[in-house]
Amino acid sequence: MKVIYNAVRPELISFINFEIDELLKETVWSCGKSLWNKDLTLGIFGTCLTASCRLITTQKIKKELSSNLPHDNYTTNYHVWEEMSGINFHSDEKYSFGATLYLNDWDINWGGLFIWIDANKKLHAVCPQKGMLVINDQKENHMVTSVSPLAPYARRSLQMFGA
Repeated sequence: MKVIYNAVRPELISFINFEIDELLKETVWSCGKSLWNKDLTLGIFGTCLTASCRLITTQKIKKELSSNLPHDNYTTNYHVWEEMSGINFHSDEKYSFGATLYLNDWDINWGGLFIWIDANKKLHAVCPQKGMLVINDQKENHMVTSVSPLAPYARRSLQMFGA
């Protein structure tokens, strides 16, 4: 797992968050539980909303992240992690890589932590930070802990999956 801090300009994050705010007013969202394998949400009670990024945003993201990601043949979508949402351990094995760009400030006490197990079976965890990019190009098992109902707002991320 690679963790890169301040991977994109703050202006791009603002642009992305504005797009999410606009998309939240539209009927373009799906529920992670309806899209993901049932094992991924077993015991998870909240909802993770997911929507595709607009083309202009995807182009901006690919331009800005080109030096950090293995290649530019990947999909982009938003995840809005509402209270009690999370995802169980999985490896994203069908993709050449998975990457997450965190879009808002987050407090460790709000849950929503990203946890992974490396090749040596060592457990790691990071608390999301705005602008942090996590890249999984080794198919390491990872998860997101449940978001606390005490979190004052949803945890936002941009997901990328390599073909």
